[in-house]
Amino acid sequence: GLMRPDKRLSAVIGMIEAGSVVADVGTDHGYVPITLVKEGISPRAFAMDVRPGPLEKAKDNAERFECSSMIRFILSDGLKELPAGEADTVVITGMGGMLINRILAECPDEVLSGIRTFILGPQSEAELFRRSIVSGRYTIESECLVRENGKYYPLIRASRGRGGMKERGGDGAKRLVPLKELKPCDFRYGRFLLSMQDPLLREKIGTDIKTVGGVLKDRKHLPENRIRELEEELEQLKEALDCYEMR
Repeated sequence: GLMRPDKRLSAVIGMIEAGSVVADVGTDHGYVPITLVKEGISPRAFAMDVRPGPLEKAKDNAERFECSSMIRFILSDGLKELPAGEADTVVITGMGGMLINRILAECPDEVLSGIRTFILGPQSEAELFRRSIVSGRYTIESECLVRENGKYYPLIRASRGRGGMKERGGDGAKRLVPLKELKPCDFRYGRFLLSMQDPLLREKIGTDIKTVGGVLKDRKHLPENRIRELEEELEQLKEALDCYEMR
C-alpha cells in the first residue's frame, strides 16, 4: 500500500468491500479515497470536506499519486452536496460521535437511500453515538477497534435497517440482536466486539476500570452524588467484563 502505516486508515480500508464507490466525508488529506482507487478497491471515489484548505491538499495529494481523475472533490457540509445515487458507501471518521450523528441526520433522503454501507469512526461519545444510530434504525453489522498513540478508536460498519447490533455466535454465524435486547455494555463497547472477544477490547475495559477506580480512591474530595455515579459506572464496567468473559 502507498500510505498504510496509519492503523486507522488500514482498518477503514479493510472494512470496505471491493468494487464500492466511496464518499469520504471530512476527507482531510484525501488518504482514504486515494488509497482506495490506487489499490483498485474502488473504481472511483468522492473526497468531501467542509473546508477548502483540506480539499486543496487532498487534490494535490491525488495529483501526486496520479489518481485525481478517479476522484471527485466536493466542498460540502457533510453529505449535502453528494450527488444522489452515485456512491454506495460512506466513510465518516475522525470526528466526534454527535457530529457524525448530525451529518447522517441532515443527509438528504435521496442521497441516503442509495447508500448501502456506512463506515463510522466516532472519536468521542461512542456510547451515545451507538445508542442514537441504533435507535434511528441503523444496524451495526460489525466493528473493529484500533489503538493508536494510547487511544482506542472504534470503527463501526453499519447499514440502514431495523435497528440493532449483530453479534458473532459461538458457531461463527452472525445474528441480529434487536434494540430491546441490548445491554448498557453493548452500547458502551459494541456488542460485536464483545462477542468477538477482541483482545484489544479486554485491554480497554481494563483501562477504564483502572481509571474509574483511581478516581474513586480519592473519594474524600468527591461529592456524594459523584461517588454514587462512579460506583455505578464501576459496576457497569465489571458487568461488561463479565459479558466479555462469558461468551
